[in-house]
Amino acid sequence: LELTQGQRQHGVMLPALFEGHIISGTDPAHPQRQSKPAPDAYVAAAAYYKANPAECLAIEDSAIGVKAAIAAGFTCWGYTGLSQAPNPIEELLNAGATRTFAHWDEFII
Repeated sequence: LELTQGQRQHGVMLPALFEGHIISGTDPAHPQRQSKPAPDAYVAAAAYYKANPAECLAIEDSAIGVKAAIAAGFTCWGYTGLSQAPNPIEELLNAGATRTFAHWDEFII
């Protein structure tokens, strides 16, 4: 979140907005948790929020991330807005994303 382009210049500090709600597969506090493609971070997020994974939506920008979300039982949409891949839509859909979008204006549930 600290590397998110363009946010800092507009006064938005994303890490502060999510403080206490960041769940990672590389968290030293949880060494048993594996990073993607393991579904561990998604499973931990659903447990943290006491949510049924089948009722959760993940947004992912990589095939590995999509596969992790799907393995955890989440619905997953693919975000292609920052992709450098030759065909990101096909890549994310083939990984299991149910839809893709390129701009956050398209993010409509």
